[in-house]
Amino acid sequence: MWVYRVIQVVAGIAYFRLHEKGMRPWYNYRYRKEELEPWVPKMREVAEKVDVVYGYFNAI
Repeated sequence: MWVYRVIQVVAGIAYFRLHEKGMRPWYNYRYRKEELEPWVPKMREVAEKVDVVYGYFNAI
């Protein structure tokens, strides 16, 4: 999965935005569990530093 990662903790809220798969818009794509699992450790790390974590999928 192509991922552009910018992770900075600067406030009490974390926001993860996962774009459509690939370089061209693919708005009906549904991520499989295996594609999301690599994000879990980083999201947990960030969650320890903030009050709220949001996830936004630009693909559904």
